[in-house]
Amino acid sequence: MKVTLLNIMVLIIHTHSFVNGVTTIERNVIQNTLLDLFGKHNRPSPEVFSHIGRNATSAKKYMLDLYEYSVNTERHGMNNFTSPKNISNIVDDADTVVSFLNNAYIPRPNTSDEAGEMFFDVSSNDVVEKVLATALQVYLDTTYKTVTMEKLRISIYKIVVPKKKYKLLTSKLINASVSQWHEFNVLEASLSWIEFSETNNGILLVCENQQKETIPIEDCGIVDFKGREQFRPFLVSFYQSGKEKEFPAIKIRDIESTSNLHERLRRSMQESIFVEVAGQFAAAQKKMRLNISQNIHGSRCDKHSLYIRFKDIGWNLIIAPEGYEANYCGGECSFPLDNNASATNHATIQTLVHMMFPEIIPKPCCAPNKLKRLKVLFEDERHNVVLSHFPNMIVQHCGCQ
Repeated sequence: MKVTLLNIMVLIIHTHSFVNGVTTIERNVIQNTLLDLFGKHNRPSPEVFSHIGRNATSAKKYMLDLYEYSVNTERHGMNNFTSPKNISNIVDDADTVVSFLNNAYIPRPNTSDEAGEMFFDVSSNDVVEKVLATALQVYLDTTYKTVTMEKLRISIYKIVVPKKKYKLLTSKLINASVSQWHEFNVLEASLSWIEFSETNNGILLVCENQQKETIPIEDCGIVDFKGREQFRPFLVSFYQSGKEKEFPAIKIRDIESTSNLHERLRRSMQESIFVEVAGQFAAAQKKMRLNISQNIHGSRCDKHSLYIRFKDIGWNLIIAPEGYEANYCGGECSFPLDNNASATNHATIQTLVHMMFPEIIPKPCCAPNKLKRLKVLFEDERHNVVLSHFPNMIVQHCGCQ
């Protein structure tokens, strides 16, 4: 059976007041399963979350904007929220978005210690999928800019050999008269670092005037990793994985009368593997009528409300949403299965055979037949903020199966 995060949430709810009453072994199983679903190997320590809003401020703000845009667009079917720059089409195609902080201050081999050097550990991302885009986000703050020119050229280089060899990734002329974020395409470098992590020596940002004279980045107003936290540079990558194919449940025609149903079942039994029980069908008719009268007023298979609040299950790494309507399916799948039951053909046959042999064949189960994905924004143990789409998280419709 495929385990989803929704399965685990429901399991926790049914287990002694969430996680407080479970055994150590059960708690570990739940935690490990959740970690697997989030693509992580270790649960971040509580100290990690004390840094949220401090070390990851710039990336977190961008990712929150991206989350709000993505959720709002999906909910309303139109752009009621301004998207982060130049990424609206990419967001629609991406399953996962990961932001990486500039770790240039962390000691490592082959560091060049050059002004404008940045290092992003994309290998820390556990997502191994198709990379749609990778962009460097850099902020220019006119408050700290000392040069007077209104146009500056920003060039981004991949550091091939520190202080010796560089490869130009992108270069563009920017408006330096306004404080704002600027985006640079560094997909080429990201792809090479993912495939050959040992070649990741970082990237170098160079600022020049229009005469191509180099200017110190601080004089250009470019904020580096030592600057204000809400404006520190970061990398954002968009990933795409193979999407699961979901097959809708087979729907049967409306049942107008039990006599028509009996006739169809009789013909089916003559032409199918149920031939051996056909002789007992007449004896079961009385039992059918009795079951119909007993179950017609019972609780039918339907969707019920179930709200999951992440903090209630001790899962504090979630930035957004705080919780969501997961819903669940409950109720009886008893004869006759009406349209509201959304029964499969198999469930209809199983119901009829159950009425004849209740000791052997169980009733069909009330289960989800239409689910919706959930967008979740969370921070991993390395302060990377991740936006991911988890399939089959929200029950939209239930049926007998």
